[in-house]
Amino acid sequence: MSEILKSSKKQDNGKAKDKAIGAADNKKYVDCVITCVSCGCKLYTQSIMPEIKTEVCSNCHPFYNGVIVSKTIGKAKQFIEKLQRNKK
Repeated sequence: MSEILKSSKKQDNGKAKDKAIGAADNKKYVDCVITCVSCGCKLYTQSIMPEIKTEVCSNCHPFYNGVIVSKTIGKAKQFIEKLQRNKK
């Protein structure tokens, strides 16, 4: 029985240490500026870092501008035309 009591005391000590470590590791949120390097667009939010730089954002990425969508539409039309030619 004494072994059980000893093991339970060890577990309680471990939990107390985890709580103390967890409290020390929590970082504070600060106002953050996210800057796109390619177009210079700025987004304001909160993070644990005061400044974040990205290479591409939603304003300058081709997927969000519709460039990729227009290319795939053209390829779909080519495929349909090719199918119609093969049927004849």
